[in-house]
Amino acid sequence: SAHYKTDLDEKAPAELKGCEACHGPGSEHMEDPEKALFKFPGKSAKSRSEICLKCHKKEAERFTFRKSEHRLGAIACDDCHLPPHNAPAKEYMLRETAPNLCYNCHREIMAEFALPEHHKVPEGVINCTDCHTPHGSPNYRMLKKEADEVCFKCHTDKRGPWIYEHLSLYVEGCLVCHKPHGSNSRHLLTYQEVRMLCLSCHPDAPAFHNQRNARFQTCTVCHMNIHGSNVSKILLE
Repeated sequence: SAHYKTDLDEKAPAELKGCEACHGPGSEHMEDPEKALFKFPGKSAKSRSEICLKCHKKEAERFTFRKSEHRLGAIACDDCHLPPHNAPAKEYMLRETAPNLCYNCHREIMAEFALPEHHKVPEGVINCTDCHTPHGSPNYRMLKKEADEVCFKCHTDKRGPWIYEHLSLYVEGCLVCHKPHGSNSRHLLTYQEVRMLCLSCHPDAPAFHNQRNARFQTCTVCHMNIHGSNVSKILLE
């Protein structure tokens, strides 16, 4: 296992090797048999994770774990990772691979991925950890980067910069119009009708945009460059 490799590593500190690194000094147990060694079953999530963090707290992806939503939600390292004794070194000793591991807690997100329009997580094209870091992040919902930067990693054509920005994208971000996981609407929009989405911010559409006329019921027929434009202030083609 990965932990056994640490035991064999000559550069690793002695206090981080062997059984005592996780279970405490055996000498104390010998001196006082009533003083039990640390056993993971029955211990709090916080105390279990602290044992793991003795070694792993300095790793870049894990130093924020103590303030993460998982930690504050009483999720411990061994809720996702196998005990070290016989766990395989590959796949980070996970109990299951993502997304199934994540679905054990995030049932509502699993349901969103079952909607007609969704990011291709069920198909295996992307994974939860492409957007989220499970060990904590300073960003909203433990995102790897600030919300829009996560989106622009794949959707590079929507980044800009534009001479004429769509203000909602610039100020509020992608999630003002799109659902992040799944939706009943095309392009993961928050409304099924595009015009209803637009009217939620633009209720004062010009008088000649008569909504009874089918011509004006789909805003993007004319305002095609809805993310931004370098030629049209009102985002025309």
